[in-house]
Formats: sequence, structure tokens, C-alpha cells
Amino acid sequence: MSNSKFARKGCRECYACVRVCPADAIVIKGGQADILADRCIFCGRCSKACPQHYRVEKMSISAVKEFIKSGENVIASVAPSFASAFGNQSLKIPAVLRTLGFTHVEDSGITTKPIFDIYNTYADKDDNKNYITSMCPTIDHLIQKHYPELTESIIPVVPPFISHGRFLKHKYGADSKVVFIGPCVAKKTDATKEICVDEVLTFYELQKWIKSENLNLDDFPIEPFDYVCNDKILFPIPGETADFLEKKNPKKTVFCVDGIEDCKSVLNSIRNGKFENTFFEMNACSHGCLYGSDLDKDDRCFFEVKRDLINNKQKYIDLFQANAVDNPYQDIALDVLLYKEYPPKPFHLEQPTEYEIREILKTMGKTVRSDELNCGSCGYHTCREKAVAVFNGLAEPSMCLPYMRNRAESLSNLICESSPNLIGLVDKDLMILELNPAAESFFKIQKDEANGMPLGMYLDDEEFERVRTFRKNVRNEKITFKEYDDSTLLQTIYWLEQNQMFLWLAVDITKDEKAAKKLQTLKIETVEMAQQVIAKQMTVAQEIASLLGETTAETKVTLTKLKNFILDEEGDE
Repeated sequence: MSNSKFARKGCRECYACVRVCPADAIVIKGGQADILADRCIFCGRCSKACPQHYRVEKMSISAVKEFIKSGENVIASVAPSFASAFGNQSLKIPAVLRTLGFTHVEDSGITTKPIFDIYNTYADKDDNKNYITSMCPTIDHLIQKHYPELTESIIPVVPPFISHGRFLKHKYGADSKVVFIGPCVAKKTDATKEICVDEVLTFYELQKWIKSENLNLDDFPIEPFDYVCNDKILFPIPGETADFLEKKNPKKTVFCVDGIEDCKSVLNSIRNGKFENTFFEMNACSHGCLYGSDLDKDDRCFFEVKRDLINNKQKYIDLFQANAVDNPYQDIALDVLLYKEYPPKPFHLEQPTEYEIREILKTMGKTVRSDELNCGSCGYHTCREKAVAVFNGLAEPSMCLPYMRNRAESLSNLICESSPNLIGLVDKDLMILELNPAAESFFKIQKDEANGMPLGMYLDDEEFERVRTFRKNVRNEKITFKEYDDSTLLQTIYWLEQNQMFLWLAVDITKDEKAAKKLQTLKIETVEMAQQVIAKQMTVAQEIASLLGETTAETKVTLTKLKNFILDEEGDE
């Protein structure tokens, strides 16, 4: 299994690429998207759908500039659908390309006649088999990888851009550099396997290159390609090939099919034996190459683009009729090999058992058939198809958006329901949307009783108005409710601009406040008691000191008397 990295940094788990991929070639691992190259048909839908604008294929502008810078012989092979990208300015493109440095500029459509001759041979076969054109690389990959049993129906001839590349290499030499410029990314992949096309630019890349060089198409003259061909077949328009073949009165029924969905539907019918002796012109893009996979769509509808292509083609021939030739490569056509094989390249998914499917479905919260919504939000048509992808490592259970949403809602509800904090949602008109059980218990109301009621019945709504007006959220604001047993809350108010509602969070700190007040009272009482004790101690000390003073004086008098008495007696003796 070969994965081609598509998106890592910035991938948002939106699964847009999975939903649009017609080949189930997107792998989701760790929430990130990769491309399974073994299943990819290079239709470019994932790049267009990606909101981060990731591209599957690399840009080739730098490589082509290096060719030109090196002084090599660089030839531009331009797809005839270029009018779909450049509109009324299309006839300026040859001059622009020469200014950019290309030594030769040719319309790749001038080599389609040999291919159409081969198609006509197969359309005229009376062998009861079905045949499919090989002009569209995406269709070739689709059949090879997803309908491998039908590869024998692909006509074994190269697409026009490869045939033109081979003619150019034959004419200008193998060392010359051939750059194909066209509308789709699939040709980039096919060109890497061919030695006749060195690089592929899409019209989108050419437009970016022209813009980066500050070139204005209005400043350029109308110039012809190196060859002006009388061939008026406009094969980029779906149905043109079929019309050409029908004019030859072939033995097979000829149908034109465009758009991957219709092509897959027809291929399924061919697989089931619903067609025989039929020739199919198939184009992966709706409206064919005029709406190629890497075209930057403007405001023109398909019929405007078709008109511009027809008008430009006719105007081009009218302007340069004197230089026109029927087939510029007629002399070397027989020397160029146009044969190409399209071998089957199947990639089979492992099929889980019914038990394994049920076990995978359980991981997505689907325990009974009614849980299988088949909503397609994950990119798979059914939940069981998604389970098969999970079994093969292509998808993850978390891609089920309804399941993840329900799970997230359940977790959110569980948190809100069990939280001891007060939580509420209030709309922009200051009407209560919802209160959690803790809030309902605080306001002494029944379940859902407050829903739809004015906020002012329970809280000061002026504070909410200020939050919305000044876009300044309130955090940890202390409020007291006399009517609710002198309760105190610490409230936070958020204005949710995207949702146009308020989120109200509050913590009941009544017990803490009462405990704090009680502690403060106790502190004051303790201080007062200490003061009283100190006062009493001072009084006692003073009384003791007074008593000690009196007794000391009396003692002194008594001892003095005793001393004098003794001295008097000794004197007498």
C-alpha cells in the first residue's frame, strides 16, 4: 500500500476530501488525510474540496523555468481546450508562451487524426464487444484500479497529449524538452511514466506564471501556433468524438458519457452485462476537458465556454488560412508508435465478517439497525461501507459526525447536569434559554421552569446589557441575594458573539462568606476578650504593687524600730 501525503499541517478533520473522492482513495489516520495512491484516479476533486487548498500534485513552473534557463530546446504542447481558461484572449497565448521563453509552440490537437482513425477501426468492429476511448487518463485509472476486468475494453492507444509528445520528440530530438499545457492534473501523473513529455503545466499554473511575470494579455498580438491545421474536430467538447465516429456509420452503437458518476454507472452496467457491441466516449470531468480538473472556474457557463472555443477555432483558421495544412505530421505518423497497454491494477479491500462489522459499528454507537443513519457526512455512502473502510485501516470510528456530536452533547449534558456550579444560557433578548439543576435549585424553581422567562426575574439584566454593549466580559463578580437567604454568588458573564447568546457561570460562596463572617466575629470577640484580660491583669498588678508598697513601708518602720531598740540596749551596756 503506497500512500501519497496529501495534508498534514492544517488538516481540520472536515472530511471534505473523503466526501468528494469517487474512488474511496482517502485514508484518515489520526484525523489527518492521506491519499492511497493504489486507489487514486487523479481526478483532483480532493484538492478543489479542501478548505485549506492543499494540492495533490506538485507545481511545475520552477522546473519549466529551469528548462528555459538552461538554453535547451523547450516546446510547448498546448491542449486545444485553452479557450476555456483564457476566453477571448486565447489567440494571444502563442505570443505569450514565446515571450516566456518557449522555442516552439504547438496545438496538441494536430496529432489527433491518427488516434481517431484507430478509434474508428474499433467502432467499426462487428465483434459484439464494448470499447472505451483512452483519451482521459482519469478514466483509464478508474478502469484499471476499480474495474480491472474491463481493461480489455480500453482501446490500446495513447491519449492525444502523449501522441503529440512522441511526434515532437521524433521531430526535434530526444534531448528536446516537451512541456504539455492542459486543463487537468491526471496528465501530470501519466507524464512521469512517459519519456515523451518532460513536464506538465495546468492552465491554472500558466495563469499564475503569467501573473507573476506581470504580463498583460491585452499587450500581446494574435499569433499562430507553429502549425495551423485545417482539422476542425473539437474533441475537448464532450460528444465531438462520438459525432465524428457516427458520421462514419460504424457497426457499433456510439455513446458519449461525461462526469465520473455517470461513467461509474455505465461501467457497472458493462460489468453486469447490460451492454454489448457499444463504443463509449468517456470523460471524467462533467462537460469534458472544457471543465478540466485544474481549471479555475470563472462566471462563464459551459455553453459560453463552448461558444468561445468554437468561435476562437474558426477565427484562428480564418486569420491564418494561408498557412493552414491538413496534417503537419503525416510524413512521420507511421514512424511513431501510438500503441499503449492498460493493464489491470486492482486493489482489493479485505471483507470483514458480519460479526466484525457489527463490532466496528458498536464503536460508533450503532448497536441496532435504526442507529445506522447512512447520512454520508463521513464521506461513505452507508455506515456499513464505512465499517469496511475502518476494518481496512482507511477510516476511523471518530469520523462519524452524528455519533461524535451525540457523544459530545452527552458529555456536555453530563457535565452541566452534575456540576455543583450554576450554569445558564441567555439569548440576545435577555430571555433564559436553559439553567442547569444547580441553578434551578439555587433559585428554588422546578426543572425547566425558567426556560423562556425574562432574565430580570432572577438576575440583574443591566449587567448583561453592559457586557454585550462594551464587549467586556465580567469575571468573578460578587453579588448578594437578600431574597434567597442572604446568599452570595461569584458570577462570570460571557457574551458569545458567534452564537449570539450569553453564558452565565456562578459559584455559590454563601457558606464561605458566612464562615468568613463568623471567623471575623470570632476574631473581634477574641481581641475584646484579650483586651479585657489585659485590663484585669493591669489592675491586679497595680493592686499587688500597692499592697507591696504598704507592706514594705510597714516592714521598714518595724525593722528600723527593732534596729534602734537593739542599738539603744548596746549603748546602755
